[in-house]
This record gives sequence, structure tokens and C-alpha cells, in this order.
Amino acid sequence: ATTVAAGQLTVDGSIASAATIQSGARLTGSGRVGGLIINSGATVNPGNSPGTLSVDGNAVWNAGGNYDWESLAINTDETDQTAAGTGWDFMNISGTLTLGGLSSGSPFNLNLTSLSSSTSAGEIPDWDPNIGSTWLIARAASGIYLDSSLLGMNQNYSSFFNINTAGWSGGLPVGGFQVITLG
Repeated sequence: ATTVAAGQLTVDGSIASAATIQSGARLTGSGRVGGLIINSGATVNPGNSPGTLSVDGNAVWNAGGNYDWESLAINTDETDQTAAGTGWDFMNISGTLTLGGLSSGSPFNLNLTSLSSSTSAGEIPDWDPNIGSTWLIARAASGIYLDSSLLGMNQNYSSFFNINTAGWSGGLPVGGFQVITLG
């Protein structure tokens, strides 16, 4: 197992072992890890503005952890997620994704940043907050669990997430951002 206790680990190749990210530490890159645990105060930022981080095994997002998510593209068709990993950050998990200890009082943090180019924060080209967009931010081939309970499909789980929009430009979408399982 690999533990990141401080600083930043950028994985653009692969690490066969599982990576545990501790409070104050950060994992970035477009590579592969053998598993992933994001502890409270730790941060994951898939890709290299934007990109895909692949997890060959199970992932755990613990309460108080952070996912720094960046998008360069709008996506008005929820059934077409082919730009995941190129138009916006994406985490591809071959096993399960467990949301550990999340509740409305102990959420997981999604820190959203809009990009005007792959190197600059700013308003997404052609962004219109009045037209809905759906971005697939993570896929877990073996299901998404809240602790040991499998989450239902097409359900709104926004109450388990703190959606931080300080890095978002161009206005927030009508109805705000939501976290919904797609099925």
C-alpha cells in the first residue's frame, strides 16, 4: 500500500498498490492506482486539467475528503458521457465506490472549478446556466455504497455532499448543482 501523508503525489503512470491519501495530502494525475482511500482533509484531483484517474480496485471517499473537479465542457445529454475524462475530470473505478461515514452533517466535499481553457480557470465556453448539464464524475463498475448500503439508481444524494462553487464562473445552473446516481 502507498500512503500519501503530506504534499502531492502525481500519478501519470501506474501504482499497483492501493493509495491512501491522508489529511492535508493530495493525489493528482491521469494514471492508475490499485485502490484509493480519500480520508478526511485529503484531496483527489483526477487528470491534468481535465482528465481521468483510474482505480483498479475499490475506492473510498470518507466524510471530510475532497474531490477537486474541473470542467472545460458543457454536457446537455445525460446519456452521452463520452467526454468524461477529456471535457471534465472523471474517476473510473473498476470495483466499488464506498461513501464512508457521509451524512448531511458530515459531507464529502466536491470543489467545482470551471475552465475557459485547459490551462485557465474561467467560464466554460458556451456556458448557459439556464440549460442543464450532466457530468459523470465517477463510475464504479461494482456499485456505489453508502457505508454498506448499495445506493439506488436515479436518486439525489446531494445532502451527503458539500458542493463548493467558489471556483465556478459564469453563473450557477438553474436549480443549483446536484449529485445524482445515474442508472
